[in-house]
Amino acid sequence: TLIRSPEYSSVAICTSNITEFESKVEFQRPAVDLINHLQFFIDRKDFNALGDLLGIEPKVASNFISIEAMQLHQLDLNEDYMTLGKFNINIIVRSNKFYNEIEDGFLYYFNNNKFLIDLSSLYFDGRRRLHNDVLKEINDLQAQRGFKKLGDFINTEVTGSNAVNEIFYLSSMRERINLEMSYELLSYVQPFSRISKPNNDLLSWIILCAILSFIFGLFVALIKEVKTN
Repeated sequence: TLIRSPEYSSVAICTSNITEFESKVEFQRPAVDLINHLQFFIDRKDFNALGDLLGIEPKVASNFISIEAMQLHQLDLNEDYMTLGKFNINIIVRSNKFYNEIEDGFLYYFNNNKFLIDLSSLYFDGRRRLHNDVLKEINDLQAQRGFKKLGDFINTEVTGSNAVNEIFYLSSMRERINLEMSYELLSYVQPFSRISKPNNDLLSWIILCAILSFIFGLFVALIKEVKTN
C-alpha cells in the first residue's frame, strides 16, 4: 500500500466465566479489564513482554497497533440498555496473516494467568465435591424407593412421592453442575473476522489519485508553456 503500511481491523465476540468463579455480578468487566491491560505494552512498544503474555513470537506481537475490549449491550423492549454476557475484542494489526496466532494468544493469556488458574481450580474442586454429594443422595433415594418410610435425607422422613420430587430436584442440580463444570476463562462466540483489505487502502488510492492528478496538471501546464514559447 502506498504512503504508509497497511492496517487491518478485526473484531471477535467473546465470553468469560471469571465472574462465576468469583461469585460476583460484574458481567464481563474482569475479562474486559484484562484485555485492555495489553494496550499498555503496545503503547510502550514492549513487544517481547506482550509476546510472553500471549505466548506468541515477538515478531507476531509487533503487528499489534491497538487492542480494545468492550462490554456488549442490547436495547430491550423499553429501549433501556441491557448488559449482555459477552464482549468484543477489537484489534488493529499491521498484517492479516496472524489471526490464528492472535486467537490462540488471547486464550493462552487467560489460561496461563496464575490468579485465574487458582481461582478456577478452587471453583471446579467445589463443583466436583458438590456433584459427588448430589450423585450419592440420588443413589440413596433411588435405593430407598418402595419402602413406606425412607431414610433421613434432610433430617425428615419423606414419602415415596417426596423421594421422586427430591430425585427430580437433585437431577436438575446435577445437570446444572455439569454445565458449570464446562465454564471457561475465555471462549470465542465468534472468532476474529479474517479481513483481507487494509483500512487505509481507500485513503491510499485517494492520495495516489491526487498525486497523479497534480502531476498530470503540471504536465499539461508544461506542454502549454512550451507551445507558447
